Amino acid sequence: MTVVQSGFPAPEVRDFFANEVWDGALARVEAFLVRQRGTEPADA
Repeated sequence: MTVVQSGFPAPEVRDFFANEVWDGALARVEAFLVRQRGTEPADA
């Protein structure tokens, strides 16, 4: 999957998203969904 995000008001905000927010974001989404469903993720 490729995510492209643009339109940041300042380089510092862009760098924060690149270095802090997106790092592990999909893993956090998966963990949330697993908790909601009460099941373990299937092996890919």
